[in-house]
Order: sequence, then structure tokens, then C-alpha cells
Amino acid sequence: ADLRRTAASIAGKLLDPLDAVVYVYAPKRARLDPSAVAGLEELRRHAGDRIARVDFFDEDASLAAAVHRLPAGVIGRLLAVAGNWLGGLTVNSSVGAAPAKFAAKGELFNYVQHDRCLRFYHQHFVGRPVIYTRTDFQWLCPHPPLHTL
Repeated sequence: ADLRRTAASIAGKLLDPLDAVVYVYAPKRARLDPSAVAGLEELRRHAGDRIARVDFFDEDASLAAAVHRLPAGVIGRLLAVAGNWLGGLTVNSSVGAAPAKFAAKGELFNYVQHDRCLRFYHQHFVGRPVIYTRTDFQWLCPHPPLHTL
């Protein structure tokens, strides 16, 4: 997701109309990626103090810890499911290629990200609406008022 391309529309078409704050949750390795760093700076430029928090998460360590907690035989059954939903697991034979970089993590990490965002929300913003968006979404028009949804 190229936040450099979408930051202005996220701020102007999502944060502004909803008077919202943003919680950014990103892979730890994104701090080493020049385009990811530039994208976060672009979001800071457009969103300013509406950024409630930025957290970096070590996805690889989380996945490795989760795999070690699995009962014997489960990983083989997981790997038998085609696709990259499991992400950058080094033994992910369903991909048949080198481990995915952080930008190519599987669908499983989207759920981890949702969980982290909801935990932050429950700690800081209970009672306010929560809206999830991906950084690769280009908001073309303002988000409708929540009372119309």
C-alpha cells in the first residue's frame, strides 16, 4: 500500500468529514522502507495532530510464536491450503517462493491488524464509532455521515 498516494484522500475524505482521529498500525520492517517512511510522513503532513498513535508490530515474530504454539501436524494442514493467506512463513510451500516481504503478507495479518486496532480503540475511544480502512484505498469522495449508514 502506497500511503504517499492515498494520505491526502484519507485525511480529506475520511478524517475531515467524520472529525476522526487515525491509529496507524504498520509492520516493524516498514520503518526501513523509504516509501513506507515517506508515506507516513505524508499522512502526518495531511492529518497532523489527528494521528492518535503510530504502532509498529513485528509480524514475523508474532507468526513464529503462533506457529510454535500449534499442536503437531496443524502446520502441515495449514500449508495444504493453497494461496498466500498465511503470509510470509518461511515454510509456506503453498507460495513456492521466497518468504513474502512485509508488503506481501497474507490475509492472516489483516486479521492481526484488525485485532490490534480494536484493542487500541477499546483502551482509548470506547463509545466513539470506529472505521477501518486500508492505506491503499483512494477515497474519491467524502465519507457519508455515520447517521446515514
